[in-house]
Amino acid sequence: MKKISDAVREIVSTKPFIESGIDVGIINYSALSQYIKKDVEELVYKKVNTGAIQMSLRRMQLISDKINSNQLKIILKNIGDVTIRTDLADFTFKNSRTLVDCQQQLVEVEKKNKDFFYTFAQGVSESTIILSQSAENKLIELFDKEKLIARNLGLASITIKLPPENTKISGLYFHFFKLLAWDNVNICQVISTANEFTIIVENKDAKKAISVLMSLKTNNML
Repeated sequence: MKKISDAVREIVSTKPFIESGIDVGIINYSALSQYIKKDVEELVYKKVNTGAIQMSLRRMQLISDKINSNQLKIILKNIGDVTIRTDLADFTFKNSRTLVDCQQQLVEVEKKNKDFFYTFAQGVSESTIILSQSAENKLIELFDKEKLIARNLGLASITIKLPPENTKISGLYFHFFKLLAWDNVNICQVISTANEFTIIVENKDAKKAISVLMSLKTNNML
């Protein structure tokens, strides 16, 4: 049996816009408690007083306030350059013994192309390659014996340079995702290194995504 607080958190986490409203303190807790009361009762298997739900919601607000600390605001103010690349494609293949060899051949062929964009991410059972769409035919030729799982064309990458201390701040990436979801920007892929964060979106969403991310620097949207 779940605790009331756990049930409330589970329900709210599936409703990102309500969660964002709690984050910025614009939610009427009484009305929201009535709205989710039936769902909470189904999870805890008993009747629940709306006052208990309100208390759980207010605790969520306190946790949010802790995450949205001055330290996080400083990090967001110090976000570096935002770089965009358009007309990309991603290909996901089933992992094999020859897959890495194929991607090395591709890089060797395209390395003289200064505009060539390429990234390779290997998972447990599959790997994804994101590259300039102009190299699509060469990839298909070199990977013809590999098992293709998925392919997406017409993509754009948006890379944000972060201060070195970004790895010590909880809630940073969550803040990016929350604002993008609020503006209905669909994220196709995510790539990160120590001090860079890259999202892959459709070309049509690139302008909107950049606007959202740049607002973090200019308006410090917390």
